[in-house]
Amino acid sequence: FNVVLSALSRSSDRDAVDRILRIVERMEDEYADAKGREDLRPNTRTWNAVLNSLARAKTEEAARKSEKIIEHMFQLHSKGGHDCKPDEFTYSLILKAYQGLMTAEAAQRE
Repeated sequence: FNVVLSALSRSSDRDAVDRILRIVERMEDEYADAKGREDLRPNTRTWNAVLNSLARAKTEEAARKSEKIIEHMFQLHSKGGHDCKPDEFTYSLILKAYQGLMTAEAAQRE
């Protein structure tokens, strides 16, 4: 899944974000249903692909979704999802999402 997500995250297709979010939602659902299938569990690389796609969208909605994603990553990590811990790339993608807005609010949030 991560290879597909990484490729989609670099796509200029306007539907890329929605497609990625649907895939990740499916991964989470299938992981919950197939207890123990680690290959279905979203990890930091998965979430970074989502964040990369959101950062490329350069919209306020995408920046807000980015914040929700990193909060979700923190929750997963605190519940034992050690492979969901935000890394340096995660934080740079959050900054990139807000940088793309080029607004006073975005500058203050960074």
